[in-house]
Amino acid sequence: MQFKKYEVADMKEAIRIVKDDLGPDAVILSTRKVTKPASFGLLPRTVLEVTAALDYDGAVPKPAEQINVPIANMPRFGYGREHQAGTIIKAQQQAESTGADSDYINALLESTNKGDVVLANNLKAEAQKAQVEQMPQTPQIITPSAGATSDVDSDKLATVIKAMGLDKMAALSNDMNEIKQQLTNIQNALGDLSLLHVDLDDSLKALHSAMVNNGVDEIVSYRMLKGLEMTVPEAVGQAYLKSLVTDELTKRIPIEQDMASSLYRKVVAFVGPTGVGKTSTIVKLLAHIVTKYSQQRIALITSDNSRIGALEQLKTYADMVKAPVYLVSEPSELTSLLNEIESEYDYIFLDTAGHSPYNDSAVSDLSAMLEASNGAMTVLVLSMAGNQDELGNIYEKYAPLSPDYLLFTKLDETMSFGALANLPIKKNTPILMLSVGQNVPSDYEIPIGTKIAKKLLNDLPSMWEANKG
Repeated sequence: MQFKKYEVADMKEAIRIVKDDLGPDAVILSTRKVTKPASFGLLPRTVLEVTAALDYDGAVPKPAEQINVPIANMPRFGYGREHQAGTIIKAQQQAESTGADSDYINALLESTNKGDVVLANNLKAEAQKAQVEQMPQTPQIITPSAGATSDVDSDKLATVIKAMGLDKMAALSNDMNEIKQQLTNIQNALGDLSLLHVDLDDSLKALHSAMVNNGVDEIVSYRMLKGLEMTVPEAVGQAYLKSLVTDELTKRIPIEQDMASSLYRKVVAFVGPTGVGKTSTIVKLLAHIVTKYSQQRIALITSDNSRIGALEQLKTYADMVKAPVYLVSEPSELTSLLNEIESEYDYIFLDTAGHSPYNDSAVSDLSAMLEASNGAMTVLVLSMAGNQDELGNIYEKYAPLSPDYLLFTKLDETMSFGALANLPIKKNTPILMLSVGQNVPSDYEIPIGTKIAKKLLNDLPSMWEANKG
């Protein structure tokens, strides 16, 4: 006798493959569902394993004795519909081939999952039409020879099962549950960022905690320390380790090292939300240039004609540095003005109106003004006071303006300075200047990476120690 196993999607495919491989005299001995392991990261899949047999001399094997399956032991709930349908076909064929009466088959059908009413009714109708009587002691042949008929048309039953979708529902349900579980696992992993430090060396965990407590983004801190971990010598003291981390953080925070040269002979536009201190900060920056580099020709332009007293305030500040002030209302006016005066000045600073970063129309108008400025550099001014978690969203709103620099204000109004590392590192945008108070023009600082790094590694948050000018 020849035995062979096949892995198929459903019974109809099994019948076709067995017939093609072993011939029309083959019989199916057993079927079972098998879960195949995944490959290439995909989900496991469920197939139907079919065992078929054929005598070498062409004779079919003798049938087994009649199997009287108690109704209570028949599969009910907890199995997929595909499994139930296969069980019905197999048990029905065994019952008919061994001479079971119609009452037994009716009971078998009624014992199936009551949710499969349509399938059960179809099978029941087939059994009643067959008018089962004593049958010869030969098993049910899977595929009849040409012209032969069977009491139960298994092809028809398989078609009904497939049409109802019962052959795919169990496997599909299992796949969906697996996908949901994997998505839940991913969401939980991403949500619990507090566990990022668990695989850091013990000597670095305290420094990671210090940076996070000072407002540094957990991912920024973790990536830096993880990159440094492999280069740290063994058995070093905590003080030496902290100095290594300070040096690494200093290197990673981008800072404009030569502001006067970088802005020379450029139009520089200052943009940002309402109330961040753009106008006063512009004057502080001009004061720094005048103090460090005398006899510089400087001009101020403002497009802020919506705020009461804005022009008068700017003129008051401009008098401190002896700079003229020009007012423009439209992009075309700015283009004409720049064509007229650009060659006369070494530094031209453009003060723009503040507005909500979530006002897309205002951002669009600002973009049009900058396009008329003959390729102006853009400085995004952000306040350190308030919710620093919001600064990332604000940056994204101004991203269409392609900021060249970041300028942080109101450092004297917070004890959390993580934003001085987070945004410059994440967006690879250098810091131009820091504003540390309300006094004009004195309360400003040129950023120093080492000072920022040491502040972010303090064990306890503290106020910013101003280093004016």
